[in-house]
Amino acid sequence: MTENLKEAAKAVPLDLWVCDHYKVLPTEERYKQLTDRQKYLLFQGFIERPQDNDIHRSYWISQRDSFSKKDEENLLKRGYTRDQILKMKNELEKAKAGQHG
Repeated sequence: MTENLKEAAKAVPLDLWVCDHYKVLPTEERYKQLTDRQKYLLFQGFIERPQDNDIHRSYWISQRDSFSKKDEENLLKRGYTRDQILKMKNELEKAKAGQHG
């Protein structure tokens, strides 16, 4: 394999990820304008950002004193299980106890 082909083979998975994750075609101008460094930074940010579940959990813990039935229903609609919701409730209770304890 030539050196150029080896270098290209390293970049292909990142290019495919960018196309798939951002739903862009390699022929689109917004894709063509991305540098290799920008593609890498997009991927790095994706890997390092908090997952959606972590963001939702942090929101509920920081913004609420308790869970209402409607809150639970909304979380169930978002795909959380009853066990996950129970864990969030327990974390909220621990956080409240720490503030008042």
